[in-house]
Amino acid sequence: LMHTGIRRTELTKIKISHINFENNIIYLDETKTKKDRYVFFRDYLSSDLKKYIKLKKRKYLFWDFKIDEILTPRKISDFMRYDKKQMGLKFYTAHMFRHTFATNMIENGSILSTVQMLLGHESIKTTQIYLHLSEKYIKNDYDKHSIDITK
Repeated sequence: LMHTGIRRTELTKIKISHINFENNIIYLDETKTKKDRYVFFRDYLSSDLKKYIKLKKRKYLFWDFKIDEILTPRKISDFMRYDKKQMGLKFYTAHMFRHTFATNMIENGSILSTVQMLLGHESIKTTQIYLHLSEKYIKNDYDKHSIDITK
């Protein structure tokens, strides 16, 4: 979730056959908007993903091995609730990772339209809602782009 910005439901629908390890690309064909898209992942995730895939032959990447079927969005929420309790957090959801992904992309120099495409938003306005820019980032951006009239 953190590395791709995908939705919890989209995560559960990743087909193993749609993962391109050569280029670190995941093709999503079961999305909320019904529009196919691509997301990317970093090299360092490849070996862990490959090990996880080797655990059992199956169609979908994320699998509930206890009941031998696809992992559901509900199960992901259950895991998150358990983690939240263990860590003593008040607010912790799968969707938070999506917001964090968008914010990190922008704060690290991505353009808004790239983030929009990665998140699969129809409207750039929706993408803007996802941004929670830090005060430090906003100040640095201001310092970089504002006009100094004393010069």
